[in-house]
Amino acid sequence: MDISMTCSMCGHVDTIRDVDREDLKRYREGELVQNVWPLRSAQEREMLISFNSFAPYICSKCWDETFAEED
Repeated sequence: MDISMTCSMCGHVDTIRDVDREDLKRYREGELVQNVWPLRSAQEREMLISFNSFAPYICSKCWDETFAEED
């Protein structure tokens, strides 16, 4: 299955392709996200965490702009 999420700040849509339903079940039952999807990028794993917690999703561009370290 594919999972799409819309950034709550800019409206950009990101999609994770080919998420296995059994893997999603393992994660929802308590297995660590990095153990379920070790080959997924950190951004994709964060999306999966947000998807499962119904937390607002923030795309990587907005995240970097919002939480950029100041000099």
